[in-house]
Amino acid sequence: MDYLNSLQKGSTIDDANFFVSTQIKLERLTSGGLATVKTPIGDIYLNYGADYYEHYGKLSVVEKKSYKEDKSCEYIKYTIKLTAGVDGLKNVYVVDKFTENWDVVDYVGIEQNPVELKGKENEKDPFETITDGLTHGKIYLTNKSDDKIPDIVTGNLEDHKSFVWSIETMKPNEERILTYYVKLKDKGGKINTNNNQIIKNQSNVYSKNYQKIYDKGSSEAEFRPNIDYSMNKEKLEQSQDKNGVYTIKYKLSFKLNESSNYPLKDFVFWDYLNQTNGAITSKQYVEYDESSIELFDGSNQKISKNNYQVLWANRDDKEQCH
Repeated sequence: MDYLNSLQKGSTIDDANFFVSTQIKLERLTSGGLATVKTPIGDIYLNYGADYYEHYGKLSVVEKKSYKEDKSCEYIKYTIKLTAGVDGLKNVYVVDKFTENWDVVDYVGIEQNPVELKGKENEKDPFETITDGLTHGKIYLTNKSDDKIPDIVTGNLEDHKSFVWSIETMKPNEERILTYYVKLKDKGGKINTNNNQIIKNQSNVYSKNYQKIYDKGSSEAEFRPNIDYSMNKEKLEQSQDKNGVYTIKYKLSFKLNESSNYPLKDFVFWDYLNQTNGAITSKQYVEYDESSIELFDGSNQKISKNNYQVLWANRDDKEQCH
């Protein structure tokens, strides 16, 4: 255009090619995805296809996070945040699955039949945060599948599961956040905090129409179960009775540190009388006062003996605990 303006009045151009680019707002297309561009030499007809929203609509943000609100509980909280582009998007599907160590978690509160999501938290059920006045999406639990969007399963589900979050329409620049929980399961010691175990989760976003599926992005979140503790043993006091028998009082302090994000369960303390002074222990000159053991919580409140066991063995033989 600048070139044309620079020409003197009355100038002619014998031969030239001109290229024009334009942006089309999807909301202005007809229902069949058609548009007309008018030019001085005639109209140009554009056909974006009947599934133009699914094909060309964008999700500008796909963000996923995982964290634990309560380090002492067995649940991981996940959030998935979607933000539509300037044109919005239709028929959105988010497929969520665990790709590593999937056998140590279970999805919580998600049913096999599609259910409309609630707008606020209720126990550990999934919920969706949206703009007032909009329609909530739906969610269903299904098998992990090689298909991009797994089908609904009417029978029993397999061990490796996934879920599908579906949204009929996202308005231009609209934000939605899905919050859901999974429960850690430690049957058979599957969770091992000593080998840097990673629980990896992936969300893939698609739009679908007329049997065509379009990729719209993906995001991953990782969670590493970690147990970090400190333990200290100290002698509190020593007394002697009239017969010359000494009683020594010990205190064993155990603390699960702030860096831990996984509860410690079914743990055991082993305590020994080591033979560090000749025959003192081997000839039973030193023995435990079995009635003296007491357990206190972090606020120094005494814990009922119904909540723990004290077992005894001969010398250092753990197998003989009785």
